[in-house]
Amino acid sequence: MVKRSLKVSEQGLIIAKKAFERRQWTQEYLAAEVGLYTRNSIWKFFSRRPIDRNVFMEICFKLDLDWEEIADFPNFQDNREEEEINLEQKQSPEVNTIEISKQSASNLEQKSESEITQLRQQITGQIQSQCGPIQNWFNSTQSLSINSIYTDLKVTTSISNQRWLEISDLTSIKQLTIPLTELLKNQHKLVIIGQPGSGKTIFLQHLAILCIQGKFKEDCLPLYIPVRYFILQGKQTQDFDDSQRKELSKKWFIAQNQESEKEGLIKYSQFWEQLQRPENKSVEELTKTPILLCLLCSIFQQKSTFPAKLSRLYQAGLDILLKQEDNLFPPSTQEGVINLSVGEKIQLLSYIAKMGLEQNKFFYEQEDLIGIILDYFPSLYPCKSLEFNKLNAEKILQTIERQNGLLIEKAKGIYSFSHSTFQEYLTARNFVQITNNLEQKQSLEQLATKIYDYSWRQVIFLTLKMLPDSAYFLEQIQRQIHSIIENNPKINQFFLSLEEKQKTLDVPYKPEAVKAFYLGLLEIRDLNLALALDVNLGSNLHPELALDVALIRALNLSLNLEENATFEQILELGFALDLEQKFDLHQGFKEQLALLKQQLLTSTEKPNNLLNWWKINNNIWVKNLRNLINEYRFIAEDWDFNQEEKSLLNQYYTAQLFLVNS
Repeated sequence: MVKRSLKVSEQGLIIAKKAFERRQWTQEYLAAEVGLYTRNSIWKFFSRRPIDRNVFMEICFKLDLDWEEIADFPNFQDNREEEEINLEQKQSPEVNTIEISKQSASNLEQKSESEITQLRQQITGQIQSQCGPIQNWFNSTQSLSINSIYTDLKVTTSISNQRWLEISDLTSIKQLTIPLTELLKNQHKLVIIGQPGSGKTIFLQHLAILCIQGKFKEDCLPLYIPVRYFILQGKQTQDFDDSQRKELSKKWFIAQNQESEKEGLIKYSQFWEQLQRPENKSVEELTKTPILLCLLCSIFQQKSTFPAKLSRLYQAGLDILLKQEDNLFPPSTQEGVINLSVGEKIQLLSYIAKMGLEQNKFFYEQEDLIGIILDYFPSLYPCKSLEFNKLNAEKILQTIERQNGLLIEKAKGIYSFSHSTFQEYLTARNFVQITNNLEQKQSLEQLATKIYDYSWRQVIFLTLKMLPDSAYFLEQIQRQIHSIIENNPKINQFFLSLEEKQKTLDVPYKPEAVKAFYLGLLEIRDLNLALALDVNLGSNLHPELALDVALIRALNLSLNLEENATFEQILELGFALDLEQKFDLHQGFKEQLALLKQQLLTSTEKPNNLLNWWKINNNIWVKNLRNLINEYRFIAEDWDFNQEEKSLLNQYYTAQLFLVNS
């Protein structure tokens, strides 16, 4: 007979303590990881006292230990120890709750109101202990009150994977959502399903607290059983909308700053202000899932900003979802079924993510997904037969969709990643985790060709951040960017002129920043790349560069004036050329500039004369201004780029700006 209890051997205790110390956990935190409500069994484990066999094995699993290696297997069972186990089981809050609730379930109709009140008082402490505090995922030493952060869920009354839709329908159809508390007013039996981290467990805990307080179903007694014991279907939770995200984050920061609600509100305002910035768009997407929103709140509480290295944030989000999966769904014991490790699941998901992006897919048909899984199986189990892999491919897809919330069935037979951010992160992981050096170089070369495809920008960004050494990848990206210059003679000549211009200047800026400055000034009409390369360009601009800015502004004004320009527009052009008092001009340049100004302003007392003169002479006057600027400042040549060349210049510019900001 298999013994019901186990204890640690003397040598096993040494191994277990080392593993526990490496994690720097508290006994309370380990208890929460194992699913216990007190640390009593953890204390007994480290005291070499017998505990329930299943609890013993779960502790070993959380500490990454082989339970058979550290267990003490005597030839007989100590009756006194067995009695101690039985006593502990009888005193377990979960068992007591179940026993009392069974009694109440079978006899509730026969109980008087006073008896129900008495039963409620008996189990109030247990329900409060089970459901009142919420373990903070991100700070093992802290728990939060459920009442302080609970935010009502919204659900749909139809299940997404039972809808018969095409991929094209998913971009236009929006499901009707209902607040869950409203639904409960008319529903007596309800099952709720949703992604891990979407708030199902916290909702049940909140409901149990309301019931025990007499604020919900006052004629009933609550029975709280963790959802990991059931896998059912029913009402489906939806992603948090803006109002729910704001409500939860506001409550979270107030709960974290209990000594000063004002400080919590300030932190909440700062959180949302930063979240709305364009550069945090990919971070903002994660807030649709409650548990990931809490992760972001926790990080922001400590740093008042979001992580500079987003790959660490996405990995933390994956860890939370996969950790929940391990807690809720133990490995299958069914013969012939593959139980993938966490690492293997991430590898497979990374491959699925990459294959989707390469085909510009954010939605997958079920048949395509099974094909991708089959295609990947040889790298996981090269010795298995094709029949074995086919048998498991569909089961693996169902397991991944059901358990971790990363890949979800949006409609019947149509899947997508729950967040496009995770698809991009997992795709980047696929490139980074290639162990063969030659294969990785070839893959990175291929990825570098995607630099002009905006749908791949985040993947490239994350890959750059995650590679231990990104030098080769950067070299390949720069080669792709500079191919625009090398393959177009006119663009190549233009960039040579920028280099020559930079060499004529003696200014306190980086040479590359100066060339980017003139690229932005002359063609792109944007100086962000120059500022990204040298922040000093954002302060008082050197007179040499400031003069060129003024001259190009005047030239652009003249080019934009039509033959039927107004008197005021021509007058504004004359004032734009009033530069003698602001800059130290070359004498020859000053004299010729004065002549051009004189032609404009001599007739200001007679507007009609000026307008007539401009109508006749504007083309030659603008040409003379351009030639003057080009002769002395080397920046006004008319390159006359066509639309394709302008598009290439913009691609070059945005790619360089992206790379610098990465």
